[in-house]
This record gives sequence, C-alpha cells and structure tokens, in this order.
Amino acid sequence: MKHQHPALFGFAVAGIFTTFCSFVAVARAGAVVATVNGEPITAVELQQFMQPAALRIGADPLPDPRYQALEDAIRVRLFAREGKRRGLKAPDGRAAFVRAHLHQALIRAVLDERGISVDAVDDRRAKAYFEAHRAEILKVASVQVRAVVVEDAALAERLLQEAAGIGAEAFGHLVEKHSLDVDSKKNGGLIGPFDHDHIGGVDKDFGAAVVGVAFGLRRAGQVGLAQGSNGQYYVLRAEQVQLDPSPWTNDLARRVKHLVVYEQREQALKDLYKRLRADVRINIDEKALSQIPVTGTPNPA
Repeated sequence: MKHQHPALFGFAVAGIFTTFCSFVAVARAGAVVATVNGEPITAVELQQFMQPAALRIGADPLPDPRYQALEDAIRVRLFAREGKRRGLKAPDGRAAFVRAHLHQALIRAVLDERGISVDAVDDRRAKAYFEAHRAEILKVASVQVRAVVVEDAALAERLLQEAAGIGAEAFGHLVEKHSLDVDSKKNGGLIGPFDHDHIGGVDKDFGAAVVGVAFGLRRAGQVGLAQGSNGQYYVLRAEQVQLDPSPWTNDLARRVKHLVVYEQREQALKDLYKRLRADVRINIDEKALSQIPVTGTPNPA
C-alpha cells in the first residue's frame, strides 16, 4: 500500500477548504436578506449600497451600515415602481439598470413638482440660512483637542460616553487615569493643534480617522472617537475650535443655496419614501443581513 506524501495531502486539504470557502461566499452573496412584496433583495445587491462607516462625532452610536444599505435598496425599488406607475421612461436593460433610471427620474419629477432648485433660493433666504447654521457651514481652520488613548475598544466606548457629560477638568482626570500616550499625557492629553497647513504631518502621526474626527468637532467640549494608525483608540475632546472667517461672497452664497436645496430635497424624498413604504409588505431576514461583512474605513470630513 502506497502512502500519500504529507505535503500533497496538505495541498489537497487546502484546495478543498478554499473551494468550500468560495462556495460559502457565493451562497451568502445570493442569500435573500429581504423581500418587498415578495420580490427578493439579495446580499450581493445590498453590497452595492454599502458605504464606509461614518466618523464618530458625539457619543451617539453609529447606525449599522447594513440597515442603511437595506433602506437605500428598498427606496430604489419603491421609487422605481412609483416612477413606472407615473409613466416615467427608462431605457431598456437589466432590471437593476431600469430601476436605477426610474429611481432618478422620479426624484427629478418630485423636485420639479415642488419647485426645489438652486435658482428658487433667493439671496435673502440663503443669508438667513447661513446665519442660523454658521458653525456647521464654515470650515474649521484649526482645532486643539485633548485625547485619552487606550487599546481596548470597549473601554474607549465607555470613556466616550463618560466624556460626553463632563467638563475639561474632569476629562483631564480621565486622561491621567487611562491614557497610554506618555507624551500627550504630560500635557493633560493635548495633541495637535490640527490645522490645514500641517495636515500632512498630522495625518502621518495619528491617521486619517483621528484627523477627520478632530476637524469634525465644531465646538469646544464636543467629543468624538477614532482609531489611530497605530491601532489605538483616541477619545477626543475639543478644547478650542477656530472657524475660517469666510466673507459673504457669491461663491459662498451659491454653496449655501445648494445646502438649502439639499435639505429640501432630502425632506421631500423622506416624505415620499415614508408614504410608499407604508403601502408595501417588507420582510427582513435578520440572520442573513447580519452575515454581510462591514468593510471600509471612515471617510474624513
């Protein structure tokens, strides 16, 4: 009786395992995660709507991107169906291609019906919107932050929740008790300041996610959480925030008008989606949805 060489046996096992994993991946991709009036939405379709995780600004938990992707996929189907009911046109092609065109056609129709456009926003309204949202609109010129740096994700989450409800002095105590970064700990957790003139060097030191969260803190006392390029977690608290004092120019006015239109657009589409969603039967397979991997890193603001 001949004995099989151990190396050949190992390659055979590895090949079988790889084939099995590929089969599982394909099966999961074809898994039905939800149905809309019996029409299936598969995992592979849902992955087309997946977005990178958002930056963690504030202590509120981030929504699961899989559920957001599912809502987006459902919206495309409902808007496409409504567009078809209204007699809107789309080029011939695969079902997903036709749905995408009907979805966009309906959005254009809704905006036209409601008169939502940049040209419909006059300067007076744009200026009033700007004054009411100045802190959110103006670019952050520089920000000085304090950080508690830890290695455990669960501890970072707990510290973030605690940091959201305390002042600068109490945050300093968290730095003293928990932070692992020796250099910043000597200065009460101070890191930065972050400004756009030195963004390259700062990015290399801390990583894009930390820099993105730092620039996302729009007022003193606001907190956030990010994982640095070193794998450690940074619980951040803004100490000083300096906004770029941009004058009111035609370019800024145009930008603000686009923000007004975006807000109107989102509200109009939200109202329509809510109405259409109430008229259909939606079933979600929570287990299949939970098996879709969440990939990608946050996009810096």
